[in-house]
Amino acid sequence: MADYATDRKEVLKILDDSKFHAFYKACWNGKPPALHGRKILTLDPGETTGYTKFDGSSMTIELGQLDTISVEEGFDALVGIAVDFQPDHVRCEDYKVYEWKADSHAWGSNHTSQFIGAVKILCHQKQIPLSFCMAQHAKMFWTDDKLKLCGLYSRGMKHARDAERHLLYYLCYPDKVHKES
Repeated sequence: MADYATDRKEVLKILDDSKFHAFYKACWNGKPPALHGRKILTLDPGETTGYTKFDGSSMTIELGQLDTISVEEGFDALVGIAVDFQPDHVRCEDYKVYEWKADSHAWGSNHTSQFIGAVKILCHQKQIPLSFCMAQHAKMFWTDDKLKLCGLYSRGMKHARDAERHLLYYLCYPDKVHKES
């Protein structure tokens, strides 16, 4: 069912002796949970939605971006990814309208919030655990410099890179967010 269109994809391999593993082990005080077999999908939702698919069996991260200007078409693409990949967890960037941004959101359709609602419905239908994290948490820890240091920086895919930050933050700090049921 791989009929969802992406602007670009890239696959990164995480090696056991990588700098990422050093960060990962340090976050877990030297005793991290095994990643083997885990399948995690992370999303940076918006009119362009970045995603990552982490496959713990092959220790790869696939980064991609979807044109999700239409919530309905974006939902269909997301269903295609979920059916093909079958994640055991979805991590999605959360979205809040802050007081200082309220005026710029007045009378807007609030596309990102609608798309997040579609993500919630999909995870509910497919019974996939879902959690959220605010952008600043993942971005403050997984800076561009740290991604480059770990060999995990992908040039030119801003939204996919943001989804990757959520993946890496989730792997290091899975409980530092609220979880959806």
